[in-house]
Formats: sequence, structure tokens, C-alpha cells
Amino acid sequence: MQKPSGVRANEAIKRADANLDQVRATSLAAVDGHLDQLEHVTKDGGAHPSDDVKLRIYTHSNNIHAVAGVFGLGELSQAALSLCDLVDTFRTLGRWNMAAVEVHLIACRILRQGRTDVDHSSVVENLQGLTEHAAAIAQ
Repeated sequence: MQKPSGVRANEAIKRADANLDQVRATSLAAVDGHLDQLEHVTKDGGAHPSDDVKLRIYTHSNNIHAVAGVFGLGELSQAALSLCDLVDTFRTLGRWNMAAVEVHLIACRILRQGRTDVDHSSVVENLQGLTEHAAAIAQ
């Protein structure tokens, strides 16, 4: 950038945006795949899932968190992070509440759909409150 023949910052940003656009569809399809896997894992996990199932829930949530924010789905990213926090809390305390996990999954689906009849920031706030409440009562 400092060399006269280097790329200007605004041009570098345009190129980076173009590169992101090229992988957007694939990345968002991966997010959808992780949501599908989360649904499958939670249904098969039952009320008292194995440690492997808990880890899979965490991993899929973490992958959604990582990708969603990059592509402008900040609320979905935050909801997935809240699910990661919830799973971490339950795993640390040796407790589990599948209903709280399922509420997160339903909310993630709604946020991914981009529904305009839902206040996305309120959904995230409520999920975070649920996670905090679940941690408090699990202790």
C-alpha cells in the first residue's frame, strides 16, 4: 500500500467484498446445513444426550456463529453464540435442558429466515436472558 504501484485501500476493500460475494452462497448453504444438523442432533439426543451429542451441538452452533456474522447475519451469529454459551454452561455444571437448546434452535431458524415480523434484537436479548437464567437455576 505504501509503494506507488501498490493497491489503494478502497480498491483492496472492493476486491475483498467481491471475494466474499463469490463464497456467500456456499457459506450460507453451510449455515443452513449446520442448522439442519442441529435439528437432527437435538431430536436424536433425547432429554439426556451423550457428551458426543453435546459436543456436536456446540460445534454446529460455533460454526454458525463464525460464518453468519461475516455475511451480515449478526443476530443469527449472536444467537448461535448464546447456544454455545448455554451448552458450555450445562456441560460445566453436568446438567442439561434440551428445551432451552430447542428454543435456541427455533430462534436461529427464525433469524436465518430474515423474517421482518420479528424484532431480531429482542430475540437475541431473550436468548441471552434464557442462557443466563438457565445457568443460574442449574447451579
